[in-house]
Amino acid sequence: MSRTQNQSHATRFYDGQALQERHPDLSEPFHGDVVKDEIAIAFGRRHVHKLVELVSLPKEDLTPEKRATALRYLLGVLTNQESKAEAIGTNVAAPLVVHITDDSDDVRRIACEVMASLATSRDGRTSLIAADAVTATAMKMLKDRNPEVRGAACSFLAAFSSAHDGARHVLDAADGSVFEKIVKLLDDDATPTGAKTSACETLGGCTLTDEGVHAGLEARLPKALLRVLDREEARMSSELRTQAARVLKNLCQVEIGRTQCLVAGAVKAMAPLLRNTDADVRLQASGCLQAIALERDAKMPVCEAARVNLVMLLRDPVVGVVQNAVAAIRASSDLPDARRKFFPMLTPKDKDYVFPNHHTWSRDLRGPLF
Repeated sequence: MSRTQNQSHATRFYDGQALQERHPDLSEPFHGDVVKDEIAIAFGRRHVHKLVELVSLPKEDLTPEKRATALRYLLGVLTNQESKAEAIGTNVAAPLVVHITDDSDDVRRIACEVMASLATSRDGRTSLIAADAVTATAMKMLKDRNPEVRGAACSFLAAFSSAHDGARHVLDAADGSVFEKIVKLLDDDATPTGAKTSACETLGGCTLTDEGVHAGLEARLPKALLRVLDREEARMSSELRTQAARVLKNLCQVEIGRTQCLVAGAVKAMAPLLRNTDADVRLQASGCLQAIALERDAKMPVCEAARVNLVMLLRDPVVGVVQNAVAAIRASSDLPDARRKFFPMLTPKDKDYVFPNHHTWSRDLRGPLF
């Protein structure tokens, strides 16, 4: 076998008999004007451009299997920002939006995975917005008959909403009905756990702004998320619990959100999560209780349901968890009755840390001593 390098700087291997499976594909729709016994390795920009041209072909020119293969190859080369920029420059978003309505489950799923890869760059999100990819995904893919396709669609929305500009567009897409469609997906028992996790991750990215919080409250997200946490699949997946608790924490940043979460039963749902072995679950759950304890009507419920666990978290190895626990205890202790329950449970060192001015309190505010 001989090896040469031509003017296009592609490394080429010539062999007459061996490695025949690596000879050029001369079947339709590929043209036959190539060296039949040549083995070429795509170099530089050629592989991205060729694959985008391939996935842009009309459906009648490629079988579903070949479309899925071409999309899979394209996803495999989008491993760096340069390749993604080349794909975006060739307007790959337009054929991807067409492919998410394909009859083949594999084509729809891989198309969503490619869009998720492009959504990690600002230019990629801009091109996907121009192609109306988010609206198409929300309107069609979140209720797809195939659970794996629904999971890929949720992963795309999660990647898209991880940036501020993407989250803002998700809120406006599909006439503002994305949250309602996600709630229906979360309530569907046939939806895989991974898809629900990605859906909650999407909600978490979108509820970092006041607009997102109010949109979530209009869609009754607190009740929907608590239904998710009450299912067995949430007990088996710490990532799902983390993302659901994160959304509840975001919703509790406004007064009406704290009220809705309190009425829905968020305090009782968060309290057991404070003992979870996963640090991320403890961080989000303690953050949720810290925020909801700012509401006057929630101070005593937080104390009653979570005071033992909150005191235990003062020894947590994660600094953020400790800070959330301290803030939750302080916020709940604004109510004298709650303070009388917390204070006797603290060691002298914890008392000085949580309540630096406790020496100035009257004996009545310190509660019964052990």
